Amino acid sequence: MHGVRSASPHIRDIRNLGMLGAVDVASDADAFGQRARAVAEQCFENDIFVRALGETLILSPPLVFTAAHVDECM
Repeated sequence: MHGVRSASPHIRDIRNLGMLGAVDVASDADAFGQRARAVAEQCFENDIFVRALGETLILSPPLVFTAAHVDECM
């Protein structure tokens, strides 16, 4: 997960604990939270559920998660 940090200049920080993760994205000066919401909407359109909280994307697996799901995510 940390390898994608260099993929975009908009990613400020990535942190995780086990399967939980957070990605901080750089905010636009006049539109706080808009970039994270836009990314969350794009993810949702592609069947990936992430939550936008300010300029942070929150990633967490469903309660029922199998090894096959992990392989699919990676």
